[in-house]
Amino acid sequence: MSRKSKLSISLLLLVILLSANMRACYTGVGTIVDMIQAELGLNGAAAGMITTIPLIVFAIVCPIASVLSQRFSIGKMLEAALVFIFIGVGLRALFGAFGLFAGTGIMAVGVGIMNSLMIGLIKLRFPNNVGLVSALYTTTMSLTTAMCMGINVPLTRFIGWRGVLAMWAVAALAAIILWAPQSRLEVNRGAPKAGEKGLFLKMMGSWKAWMLLGYMGTQSMLFYCISAWMPSILQWWGMSAGDAAGASTVMQIISLSTTLLVPIFMEKMSWRGLICACNLCYVSGAVVFFISRGASALFWLGIVLLALGVGTGFSACIFLFSARSASPSEASAISGFTQCGGYVFAAVGPVLMGRIFDISGSWNGAMVFWFAVLISMCVFSVFSTEKALILKKKDFTEK
Repeated sequence: MSRKSKLSISLLLLVILLSANMRACYTGVGTIVDMIQAELGLNGAAAGMITTIPLIVFAIVCPIASVLSQRFSIGKMLEAALVFIFIGVGLRALFGAFGLFAGTGIMAVGVGIMNSLMIGLIKLRFPNNVGLVSALYTTTMSLTTAMCMGINVPLTRFIGWRGVLAMWAVAALAAIILWAPQSRLEVNRGAPKAGEKGLFLKMMGSWKAWMLLGYMGTQSMLFYCISAWMPSILQWWGMSAGDAAGASTVMQIISLSTTLLVPIFMEKMSWRGLICACNLCYVSGAVVFFISRGASALFWLGIVLLALGVGTGFSACIFLFSARSASPSEASAISGFTQCGGYVFAAVGPVLMGRIFDISGSWNGAMVFWFAVLISMCVFSVFSTEKALILKKKDFTEK
């Protein structure tokens, strides 16, 4: 194996390690929030903020990080992001209620930076393998999410909830140490070329960028609505809590197939044709899911079709950030711009869906809202899969 190949494989493994640190540190908190709430004496609203704070911080940090990346090295900013995660995770585990909320905010700053800049890193270091590396990046995040949901509760029996939160600091520390040599390399600078400054502001004037923001935002809203409310909907239809949780887990596992494969296929197939096929699965799954109301084999067909659609959105957006940009700087800018809007949608969606249920006393009205968002996502996705670059060439030469 050549030296160049060895370096590429080692960098790819580092990308996977960094990706693992982007979700594991916060996604599993929801499974142990009852234990945290009981020990620290938090009310329901305060406990809910543990999962809401990261989404708000991501929406604020993503665009800022994309702007700063045009001044500082991507490598060094990713190193700083890992330090934020390490400190934040430690604070959450060690210093009571104040440490819990402060640490969550600090940790979210680190994850927000990585959300914005990992796309630029992939574009910079793997320009000829964007689909494959994007697939590994998004799949790693999905796998760590599923792993956290599965192991956090059993682990609390041995190390308590503080130990469960603290153990992810070990993963962050390992990433800091292993990424440190890369942070100093000039090749990871990713500085903008002449005419590329102010890309984020130029994105705001691009109709194509707003379409991609709409796609990212609506698919995020759908995912978080499903994650938050599917078990409740199934129990409302008469399913037991255990069976409802099992159905949600099965859907998440099946969705990994399209999370992994869609970016790879998008490098070789028609973007629009592939996304439309996945959207058809999504809509069909939603209809079958609603009609079956948790009963019969038809329900499981709906779960499978839903899963194939759910796994498509995020990984397709990540691929498009790179594929529709002309440089690493532009990839980071479009990532920051669209993810800012995406996390606003993600934070608002589950709240709106829950509020509709509170007002109507039925999940039927909430499902109508969810269907409307799904149709909107299909429309945005079609416009987002245009082959042209997000910004025109003249945008890189204007002074």
